[in-house]
Amino acid sequence: MKLFSFLRGVTPSVQKTVEEPIFSEFQILELAEELSLMPQVISELQRLSTAFKKGEQPSPYRGSGFEYEESRLYQRGDEVRHLNWRLMARTGKAYSKLFQEERQERWMIVLDMRSPMRLGTRKRLKVTQGIRVAGYYAWLAQQSGFPLTAVAMTEAVDVSPIFEGKNSYAEVMHHLSRPCPPLAEAEMPNLEGVLQTLQSHLSPGMRLILISDFIDLSEQSLWLLSSLQSCVQLKMVQIVDVAELNLPPASGIQLQGIDGQQKVLSEIRGAYAQWAQDYFAQKMHAYQQADLSVKWLKTDDELAQLTTEEDQLPNWLKETFARDGSTAKNG
Repeated sequence: MKLFSFLRGVTPSVQKTVEEPIFSEFQILELAEELSLMPQVISELQRLSTAFKKGEQPSPYRGSGFEYEESRLYQRGDEVRHLNWRLMARTGKAYSKLFQEERQERWMIVLDMRSPMRLGTRKRLKVTQGIRVAGYYAWLAQQSGFPLTAVAMTEAVDVSPIFEGKNSYAEVMHHLSRPCPPLAEAEMPNLEGVLQTLQSHLSPGMRLILISDFIDLSEQSLWLLSSLQSCVQLKMVQIVDVAELNLPPASGIQLQGIDGQQKVLSEIRGAYAQWAQDYFAQKMHAYQQADLSVKWLKTDDELAQLTTEEDQLPNWLKETFARDGSTAKNG
């Protein structure tokens, strides 16, 4: 039953026009003030600072922390452990490997602005919550001194320049706060195509943050996400509207979708609740199978929810699975 596709077509009570940016200048400044006062953010900044130390401290990069560049003839004083044994076996001469020093960590924040993210039945649209999440991570990167790139998933994949310095948060927010493309746009990139496009922009050790409802998650996109974890630090944030979990307890209300079909809300509530259980259970199973860790956030949640443990399921999602006694755990 494709009830969710029907719900996607419902016009929310508060509708943003395509001419309006997602966030105004005032909202960008207001969010920055909110983030600066969050003790949870300060705590996370301290953890990032510790993780970035060199020496015996854990590094944000996989492997030795250095990237192989080239080999040259062995010189007195070179470390034996850096000998290129394969090249020496082929040439009969001793060669030493040269490495590039560890580069500064860089972040990439990807925000889904496609039409399914235009749903919002409580407090804000999914895309509005998405840009708040993007602002949270952009603020963290700015305070930690990490350069970052912003990517808007709209009619195309729009990759920003690299932002760094004290204005990087504002630059990221301005890049992503553009008006959303019209709902009637026929051609929108799918998640699989976006991931393939982004691969040329990724570098080893980068922190990649994907913010979406992942509505078009396919087996191929799951494989791409899983394989990306071998070279980047992947963080996924799934945005959910409360109406995707359960329809509101109202009677006599008629809903009309984009296709013109009308349904009485009270007549479809039970079937929709079962569909929601199945839909999110399939999502959870797919993430487990691909060994992906996902942070779940409702449109009316506060950003402090992002600071909880990565594998901790929120109570509202547990309740969704508990309706029929089923359980799920995010690996």
